[in-house]
Amino acid sequence: MYYLQSRYYDAHIGRFINEDSTPQISFVASDALTSNMYSYCSNSPSNMCDESGFYGITFKIMSSIVSAFSGAYIGAAVATYFGLKGWKKALCMVGGAALMGLVGWFFPLANLYAAVKGILYAAGCGYLSIKGYSIASMAYSHGMWGAGYSLSSNQKQKFINKIKSCKEYKDMKSKLVKRCEKGENAPKDTVEFVKDADLYYAIQHMSITLTYDSKKKKYKVTMYDRYDFDSWRKIFSKTGISFANAANNLGLLMQKCGMMIPYDISLQFYD
Repeated sequence: MYYLQSRYYDAHIGRFINEDSTPQISFVASDALTSNMYSYCSNSPSNMCDESGFYGITFKIMSSIVSAFSGAYIGAAVATYFGLKGWKKALCMVGGAALMGLVGWFFPLANLYAAVKGILYAAGCGYLSIKGYSIASMAYSHGMWGAGYSLSSNQKQKFINKIKSCKEYKDMKSKLVKRCEKGENAPKDTVEFVKDADLYYAIQHMSITLTYDSKKKKYKVTMYDRYDFDSWRKIFSKTGISFANAANNLGLLMQKCGMMIPYDISLQFYD
């Protein structure tokens, strides 16, 4: 028995055991399969997919959408590399989206998936490396290839070293130390990494808990957050195009397509 988002599929009998819950049913004779509430993607699973469990979509359309987003991201990375701004940067993004959208339309998604993922990986890490965001690049790479597993001890140490040098962390730790000195047990708060662009692109914020180790006479810091993308953000505004929001939206789309897998970042250290 398999649960497919909105209903159950019994592999033994080769059919769904309950009706599709979508209210949009077609009664057009030429499209009669859509009125069969027990079918999947109009009985054409090799040409269509149903990510949500409610509506089927052709692989060509899905491929074009994913490819167009990746093309816009690549265009933005190219524009940043060459120092292009304003309408020139927008033109690069639109051109990249149009080009990759056409590629996605004319090539099967099954063959394109690996190529798009590789391109997105190269473009994302390339852009972050050019900007000098080593932690963000590491976090992005792990999201694409880490299969949802936690960071290695070496990767965690790199995160910790970067965080310790961050002013936002130092300021928050000072506040928590004062709360500890006033008798509060294990005070907790959230660190917002706004001024440090590397940590902003990597994680943006983390919860922080401070406890005093009387034996070591040091403060033990516990920090946590989940590397994921949970909401769409506005790309265009009166001030121009927000590359950070565009990157977030692309990350969310990649996450929905399975290219980016969320994972936990849990850090513990003495400071």
